[in-house]
Amino acid sequence: MTKNVLLLDTLNSMFNLYHCNESDPVWRFIADIKNIVRDWKIHKVILACDRGQSTYRLALYPQYKEARRARRELATPAEKEALSKFFKQVDEFIKMAPLFGFEVAGIGGCEADDILSYLATTKGDNYRAAILSSDTDLFQLLRPGVMQRAYGPKMNLLGIELPQNVWVTEPRFKEVYQITPQQFVEYKALAGDTSDSIYSPEGMGPGTALKLIRKYGSISEIEKNVDNLEISRFSEKARANLKENFHLVHRNVPLVNLLHDAETYNKILGEGIDMLEDIKARIDEPPVLDDKKVKEMLFERGKVNIYNSYDEWTAPFRGR
Repeated sequence: MTKNVLLLDTLNSMFNLYHCNESDPVWRFIADIKNIVRDWKIHKVILACDRGQSTYRLALYPQYKEARRARRELATPAEKEALSKFFKQVDEFIKMAPLFGFEVAGIGGCEADDILSYLATTKGDNYRAAILSSDTDLFQLLRPGVMQRAYGPKMNLLGIELPQNVWVTEPRFKEVYQITPQQFVEYKALAGDTSDSIYSPEGMGPGTALKLIRKYGSISEIEKNVDNLEISRFSEKARANLKENFHLVHRNVPLVNLLHDAETYNKILGEGIDMLEDIKARIDEPPVLDDKKVKEMLFERGKVNIYNSYDEWTAPFRGR
């Protein structure tokens, strides 16, 4: 029987609670995950955790995510204190997760995106991958048996909002954006991603990049026709700049790509692949909760009603 597995982009999803006024945001997050697990008949939850910046991408491009580092350095003392508190809450959730039978996947020098990619694209027929993340970069992973939705607010790409409670599948993505998930990689390489300090040739915005991929299908075809590109609102100056700086597009491809071959996965994940394979091998096994410690935690957090209905409340976490 094919199982539904929730692949949780941990930091991305929890960041939706960064500005919330919850007295116990960690518990709020667990309660929300429980509802998703119950409603979508999830068998097992796997946390994909960031463990520092990607050593693979930094080796290719030392400026990778440089702007984010600069913003953190310029943060006010109050902002730094709030961020420190948030990261402590993330760590608390990660340490708490195994008590509920969740698997935890984190690899030093590796981003959660690459862990999610490996678990989604190397899966067998024994599970369907449901990715919980608002990161639209992960759209490139969509395929039969892989879907995505956000934990928090609606996902928005190029002004098109995708409803919060609707899973995005490969057919839905194609219908909305008129490109394939695989073409999304080339779209990102053309458009760049300023939030990650990945810059495209001047004049190449997201809208223009999408038009080009829709019309020409690939980066190679765009480069082949660069002297005669025919799309609306694309100036001669922008076309000339694209031609002169097409090397930036080629540089961007491995930075934005998550569809790796075996050799690249080995470079990125290293010995962490063995850990991920062990997790995949346990997919069919029912999750095992540490009932004693969960009950102690409920008591300490004052969750009396849940403590008194423990078996019913924790039932969704025990697999399908």
